[in-house]
Amino acid sequence: MKAFSGLSLVTFLFPSASCAFIQHGRPSYFKENLQATAQNIAIVAAATILSTAPLAANAADVAKGEAVFQTTCIVCHKGGTNAIAKERTLEKDALEKFIGLESEANISSFVKDSNVHRGALAFSARLSDEDYKDVAAFVYNQAMENKW
Repeated sequence: MKAFSGLSLVTFLFPSASCAFIQHGRPSYFKENLQATAQNIAIVAAATILSTAPLAANAADVAKGEAVFQTTCIVCHKGGTNAIAKERTLEKDALEKFIGLESEANISSFVKDSNVHRGALAFSARLSDEDYKDVAAFVYNQAMENKW
């Protein structure tokens, strides 16, 4: 991948910009302003890309979540399946369709607060809020990386 300086990035993105240096007779003024503009554009673009990327779950949370999943959820959800409602698996497309998967928080609140799990949640008194978050991190990680 080629690294661009501020000026060469602007010239690459806007080829006609290099002509502006000559047309206005002040090449250093335009060169400095375009370099500053290109740097600002690059900073904004990088910040936008980083802010819209999903945040990876903490590996420790995923590991703790897997342990909780193996002791409480696996009876109905072995391998990401659903023993009760076959179409409502823990795979990414099913989670997006049925709970509007946007983040781990969607999974945690769905399991903890929905009526769907009310019968299965006899174990809920044993689970802390942190357990729910960890299980959600594990399920989210499995789903997003197609590990089921």
